[in-house]
Amino acid sequence: MHSDGRATTFQAVLLILFFALYFYRVGAGNLEGLLNYPFWRDMGPMMSNEDFMRLREDHMWKVFPLLVLPVVTLPIVTAILAVTGAPPVPRWVFAGALTLQLVAVLSTILIQFPIQVQLTQTGFDAAALDRLIVTDLWFRKIPSLVEGVFVLIALWRVIARPAQISSVSRP
Repeated sequence: MHSDGRATTFQAVLLILFFALYFYRVGAGNLEGLLNYPFWRDMGPMMSNEDFMRLREDHMWKVFPLLVLPVVTLPIVTAILAVTGAPPVPRWVFAGALTLQLVAVLSTILIQFPIQVQLTQTGFDAAALDRLIVTDLWFRKIPSLVEGVFVLIALWRVIARPAQISSVSRP
């Protein structure tokens, strides 16, 4: 931040990334969790276990790049904003969003990913798919929804004080 309270170009780029990555991640994550997870649960009994595993393996490699990069990049961007700030958004907004992002990331690493690997390696398991759906709701969807409050606060602050962003100066 400059002494006149304006965002640097770097801060402005981070803000754009913060908003873009959040909305992308929410859309892609909801598509995966609300469409694909129930699809696996419904389709599993209708195919052979070998076909189920083969289809999942193929699907995973198509979905993986679409979800992993934004999920990994967003907390990095948010952490930088929480430390450096970005006028006109208070740092606590980014700290709150980061806390919820870390809940989702830890859940992904510790809960969802092991279930995904199990399903791909051993095949259809209705109980595992139910756990995947329930834990996705509680540890990713709900925190993401609450995180949206912080994102909307940040967005409102940027819209309400455009002079601090639109008159970005060079670092």
